[in-house]
Amino acid sequence: MNIDLPVSLDILVIAVIVVLVALVLFLIYWIIRIERKFSILLATKNAETLEDTLVAIYKNLDKLNGFREKTETHINDLENRMQTAVRGVETVRFNPFAGDGSGGNHSFATALISERGDGIVLSSLYARERTNVFSKRVTSFKPHQELSEEEQNVIDLARVLTQGNKK
Repeated sequence: MNIDLPVSLDILVIAVIVVLVALVLFLIYWIIRIERKFSILLATKNAETLEDTLVAIYKNLDKLNGFREKTETHINDLENRMQTAVRGVETVRFNPFAGDGSGGNHSFATALISERGDGIVLSSLYARERTNVFSKRVTSFKPHQELSEEEQNVIDLARVLTQGNKK
């Protein structure tokens, strides 16, 4: 049984077949691409299902969050400790006996100050007969005892260093 179709109908059937073949080829390409992405998604150790992969990712995310929290705590601890560490060290040499013509710049004042302004000022007054050493406590850049001009100057210089270290 041969059915004679008009030429235009033959062309229409061929066009439909070509479109269907193109659609089938496109769907095959799409399936292969999805398979490849799915295999990459399941590429973790011992992952047989998508659920296994998601569980592994979730566990790793929990570990990462725990590590982040520990790191933040550690950094905060270090920042607090750094504020109490000696950050400003300055020394000024001077001659306390300049008016009577004796000595030289053998005397000194040294400040050891933290970022918070806590620390000490060490002073040494040198004379031919003796050397005196003094230690004076400083809190918040303020001395507990009266300071000489050189000692106050060395605290001011150390303060500039500690403020310059802040970022």
